[in-house]
Amino acid sequence: MAYLKALYSLEEELLAGRGGRLGTAQRVATSAIPERLRISAPSATNMLKKLTARDLVTYERYQGASLTEKGREIALELVRHHRLPRDLPGPGARGPLGRGTC
Repeated sequence: MAYLKALYSLEEELLAGRGGRLGTAQRVATSAIPERLRISAPSATNMLKKLTARDLVTYERYQGASLTEKGREIALELVRHHRLPRDLPGPGARGPLGRGTC
């Protein structure tokens, strides 16, 4: 699922670079994915093909890749769960989730 998170992140960066204009799906260059994940290009291409077969990614050779609606939902859920522990209060914190509330 690292591929979905990477593709989500790259799409968001593309969108931010274009002034946040919404529109058609943002195609990410196929070469950007192995760079982000530090893997070989053939490995990334093979996984993009598998994710396309599962209707999570739209991939076209020489055209790049983008998340489908289903893939975007899963990627967003993964990103949210990844951020959750970072956003929780640390030891000694006071408030609804910290110590000193009981």
